[in-house]
Amino acid sequence: MATNKDFRAVAISRNRTRCYYCGTELSPEEMTTDHAKPKSKGGSGHVENLRVACHECNGLKGDKDIDVFLEELSQGVYLK
Repeated sequence: MATNKDFRAVAISRNRTRCYYCGTELSPEEMTTDHAKPKSKGGSGHVENLRVACHECNGLKGDKDIDVFLEELSQGVYLK
């Protein structure tokens, strides 16, 4: 049976070492695993629902659905 560690490894190999959301190159220590559909909204821990994200994007996304967060990013909602 696949473990969360296995799913994380697949997500990393799929996204390489870049944040799925902002494209920043990440070291292994900087990588987090984000749920495209949040677990709090019925999302699973399965690999199809996982994305590699930097700490900042993962925190900003919170429990938003991926489409909502990507739309907000494209509109510059999080620009400083």
